[in-house]
Amino acid sequence: MQISRRQLDKLLYKLSYLGAGSQGSCYVDKSNDLVYKVFHTYTEKENSMYTMGDILKFSDVVNDTYKFPKDVIMVDGIVEGYTLEYFKGHDLC
Repeated sequence: MQISRRQLDKLLYKLSYLGAGSQGSCYVDKSNDLVYKVFHTYTEKENSMYTMGDILKFSDVVNDTYKFPKDVIMVDGIVEGYTLEYFKGHDLC
């Protein structure tokens, strides 16, 4: 997903905050069962060290215990995070 900084900020404002970990913060859109994980480098206005390949290399793996990224969040050509399927009933990031 290619999105502008302004569009991403507006989107995140509308979503429910789940929490933060060592890499970034997670927000959920329960109407679409989608989690947006945004790297800390986005809010710190630094360049991310990840590539699209880094994020999506395991996206075809299917299992019942871990959700892999579905899509990459790109802002101005920089990987700023990713989306993944929401674990219904589990507000974990």
